[in-house]
Amino acid sequence: RRVFLGRTAYIGRQALERNRTTLGPAFVPAFKSALGTEASRPLARIGRHPVSARMAAHAFLRELLAETRNASGRRVRDLVVAAPVAAFETYRAEVQGILQGLGVTRVRFVDEPLAIALGYGLGLTGDCLVLVVDIGGGTMNTEIVRLTPRGAEGGHVQVLGKRGRPLGGNAVDSWVLCDVSARMG
Repeated sequence: RRVFLGRTAYIGRQALERNRTTLGPAFVPAFKSALGTEASRPLARIGRHPVSARMAAHAFLRELLAETRNASGRRVRDLVVAAPVAAFETYRAEVQGILQGLGVTRVRFVDEPLAIALGYGLGLTGDCLVLVVDIGGGTMNTEIVRLTPRGAEGGHVQVLGKRGRPLGGNAVDSWVLCDVSARMG
């Protein structure tokens, strides 16, 4: 159960290259949004077998951990996961359960914009308010945070407000494609 034998999925660039011209029925372009709301919803299929968001997330995380071990020679036991602002307990519980099943003993979560704010605050010399906007493939997350030099150095930020929307780069790409198609007839 805690040993990775063989590849179960292709992730990242390899998956995109294998599905460049025609998307295969087993290709899952995204699973994050479904994982928090409908983890058992089929997103793809392998033969006659459906692939749920949970199964896709498991395959992705398994291959990511295996690649990390191959590259570094070390197994990941302690992991901090950046999560979308709108990812509540269901999403976090799904990810934590999958990672623990793969041998990660300690899993912690931080909002994606908060991770960005902490990185921004590393060279900070004075207190400041920061609006962080994180536009991903399928979501846009924002946070207003108060940063202090000492807090940012120690990983502490005061979150004053946050919001996530299901609108991201994929939607913008679609709008651009529609506009270009309309202009070209």
